[in-house]
Amino acid sequence: MLKELDLATLQSRRSNLRLYFLFKIVLGLTPAIPPDKYLKPIQNKRKITAKNFSDCVSKIIVEQYVTNNSRAFQIPTNKGSDQYKQSFFVRTIPEWNGLANQTVTAGSLDIFKTRLSSDSSQ
Repeated sequence: MLKELDLATLQSRRSNLRLYFLFKIVLGLTPAIPPDKYLKPIQNKRKITAKNFSDCVSKIIVEQYVTNNSRAFQIPTNKGSDQYKQSFFVRTIPEWNGLANQTVTAGSLDIFKTRLSSDSSQ
């Protein structure tokens, strides 16, 4: 039914909303969350890509360490609790670091949304 109506899954919609919010934080559009306090930029590392096979579902360990863009951030250290593992920054920063450079360097939120939707449709 989702394919017939051309709708995204709930999981991908939630992921996109988290990425939109992180983009607003990076640009400083959310005064309650200063980016200097919560986001620590990391130096550009080599690009890590893992092979994905269509008939195999697996969790790739290096996936959270991928930095494909110039605005990559350090993942906050894990304190071991499940609540912390599911917190906003810990969940969203690995997804952000995996985005293409042209997506994260967008000038406005609207451009970011269109680039993100075009990246996810490929």
